[in-house]
Amino acid sequence: MASKSRPSKAWNIRHAFSQWRACAPKWGVLAWFVQGTAATLPFADRVMDSVVMTRTLCSVPEPLTALREIKRVLKQQGKLLFVEHGLAPHHRVGRWQRRLAPLWRLVSGGCHLDRKVDDLIRAAGFELEELDSKYAEGPRLFTYFYQGCARPTPTG
Repeated sequence: MASKSRPSKAWNIRHAFSQWRACAPKWGVLAWFVQGTAATLPFADRVMDSVVMTRTLCSVPEPLTALREIKRVLKQQGKLLFVEHGLAPHHRVGRWQRRLAPLWRLVSGGCHLDRKVDDLIRAAGFELEELDSKYAEGPRLFTYFYQGCARPTPTG
């Protein structure tokens, strides 16, 4: 018989933020937790040592705008650390990702299965220092991940 009980804690962003805020000092991490939009980050130019981005690019309406904002707030030697899912390199999987993308966006809160993350990061003016791309466990249509580190390209 299936259980009809509800989870003891419902996850929500406010709860997560309060937990992260409480844990950061314990871990010796100086961190700012700010709610806002990726298109207009509320920080001055070149003030961040690093930005951590996880599972973000699939759902922002304008990924290049968001990445350019990240570049704007990063110091010249700053790091963009990322774990993102997106377009798989295998022809058959990628073809199905492109076919399903319009429907998937409707049922998943705007997630784009077919964004090629490494190309987006480069197009926004970053150099990839590290990149590890592979499938995670689960259906290949949804589990191709890009993980790495990028730095702003020097501007002349």
